[in-house]
Amino acid sequence: MINFEVGKGYSRKKIRKMLGIPKPDKIGGIWSTGYVQYKDNYFVFVTISEAGRTGHDYQNILKDNILYWYTKGTDHFYVPTIQKMVSGDYPVHFFIRYDSANPEFIYRGLGYMKDFEDGKPALISWEFESSFK
Repeated sequence: MINFEVGKGYSRKKIRKMLGIPKPDKIGGIWSTGYVQYKDNYFVFVTISEAGRTGHDYQNILKDNILYWYTKGTDHFYVPTIQKMVSGDYPVHFFIRYDSANPEFIYRGLGYMKDFEDGKPALISWEFESSFK
């Protein structure tokens, strides 16, 4: 699998190209949402402190090495996708940005669930294996 560099910026198109996905410049569908599974990895795209490009504002917060992250409004904690993400059986890559107008997200690293609150959306706290400022 691709090794992303923590602290480096990546657009969704660049990630798709690195993964060898056909037509990487064609973004749409599931790749335009907050999280996607590709092969045995999950890729989570998070906008912090403001609404994303689709207008959804889930009030995600990054504090120290913990991300307080909301699932899509239609998902609760027990949907199969979220259960696979939090199982620890699949790498979950996090890409974070603070400005929804910027197509690049900063790679934050692999995340591991610490805690959750069920609901629609569910709130999940993730801890990262690597820390940076």
